[in-house]
Amino acid sequence: MRMTRLNVMIVDDEVLAIEHIKALIDWEAEGFCIAGEFFRPLQAFPKIMELKPDLIVADIRMPNMDGIELSKRLLSAGFRGRIILLTSYKEFDYVKEALRLGIVSYLVKHELDAESLRSELSKVKEVIAEEQRRSAMVLRQYLKDLTEGRVPAEELAVEAASSKRVKGKQFVYVVVSVEEPFPVVPYKEVETPPSIWHGELPELPLYEIELAYKKNGKVGFLLMTLPVASRKGAIDMHADAAFRLKAHLEEVCPGVPVCTSYSEPFDRLEALSVIHRNTVAQLTSCLFVRGTKIVGPGHGDDSTQLDTRVVPVMEKVVELFRQGDLASMESMLDNAFEKAAKFRSVPYLREICGRLVTAMDIVRSERGLPALRRLGEEGVIRTQEWRTVEGIKLWLLAKVHETMTGNGKSSPNSRKIREACDYISVNLAEELSAEMIASRVGISGEHLRHLFKQEMGLTLHDYITACRMEQAKGLLQSGHFKLYEISERVGYKSSHYFSKIFCKTVGMSPLDYAEARGDVR
Repeated sequence: MRMTRLNVMIVDDEVLAIEHIKALIDWEAEGFCIAGEFFRPLQAFPKIMELKPDLIVADIRMPNMDGIELSKRLLSAGFRGRIILLTSYKEFDYVKEALRLGIVSYLVKHELDAESLRSELSKVKEVIAEEQRRSAMVLRQYLKDLTEGRVPAEELAVEAASSKRVKGKQFVYVVVSVEEPFPVVPYKEVETPPSIWHGELPELPLYEIELAYKKNGKVGFLLMTLPVASRKGAIDMHADAAFRLKAHLEEVCPGVPVCTSYSEPFDRLEALSVIHRNTVAQLTSCLFVRGTKIVGPGHGDDSTQLDTRVVPVMEKVVELFRQGDLASMESMLDNAFEKAAKFRSVPYLREICGRLVTAMDIVRSERGLPALRRLGEEGVIRTQEWRTVEGIKLWLLAKVHETMTGNGKSSPNSRKIREACDYISVNLAEELSAEMIASRVGISGEHLRHLFKQEMGLTLHDYITACRMEQAKGLLQSGHFKLYEISERVGYKSSHYFSKIFCKTVGMSPLDYAEARGDVR
């Protein structure tokens, strides 16, 4: 944890004494900043309680209120900083009382020089650094308990709430997550989500940051700042902070698409338990957001205004599907998706997907095709298209056409071809050969090539190339990846060779393709 410069206030009724203390050392070089100087303790007291400096250096003998009385009042009022008193040889009774109060130290005035002052300040820094480390550990554990659904111990809650970093602050909670596919069908994760944060906490102007959650490709940060009077001003400021935080993590983990959700401002730390759940749930609304993939207050589900007759609408869609009237079905499905996107309704979208997939799986079973839900559970379905509403719609329509035109019983070997296609779809980044794929489905490479040409109408090599180009198109349209990253993700070690194949297959270069769709970053 980086230690910021510590604030010091000097209280002494002698102007020359204050000037002497200030001139003894380079305070900034030692890690301190003189935040105020006062000749009268009565004037110093309210200012100290307002600014809460880390250290007070005060003369022990002053008129009206001496250093001991000032210290007593400050400590009684809840001041948590350190206090050094300046004394003389004749004032040891004062010194004993000061030590009983818990005042950190005292210095003898006429023996005070640069070396002794630096030595004392070094001890103060060590004490404060240790307090800050402990305070950070306590706060982090408290936040972790809240965000992971545990009830924090009462002592932990009290200590965390009394932390100097927390008292009087306004909070906002930001969750940054690896972009996850919407569960069109339940699917098996083929790999662990990458970690998008490690190392030191990022820095943001006007904010202190603490880690609150880190699990399953998601990182939650508690942002602490001084209260902002205007609610709109606070939300705008927090939105900018969330944007900067997302940009920082994208820089740390290039090539990993992320989305971000941030909460309403709040001032009760114990509310984080509920706020964490809501902010994580809000991430799903990134489906409906183009561009930056950041959602905040007001960007979530707005389906309270939505015509909720999704069930009869989808019943009609399913009826048209079973009748084979695909043109009418597509028109109704388009309208349903437009409504889901307009109102950013996750339940509506879930209902659309669930009913259509169920209807397709019934027909697929009748036709000898593998159920989509089974393919999802086995981890052989490509989920890249499930990160946007448009992508989900296109994927469902493709599966509708596949379901209506496919016939798993047309050949005793069709299942082998389907298994080969499923294996290819989830291994496009790997080196694929006929022999390797054939060994996976239990036939020879020569037999696979013959069956593929017979049943699919194109060679195995051409099919693999077509699949790779389709995936490359999706990655280019996302705007998240550099050309060499896309090349590697679709199985080409050379980006030059990839570009050549793409141009030959699609009719334009990868960059021209991305620019034609306005998706270049």
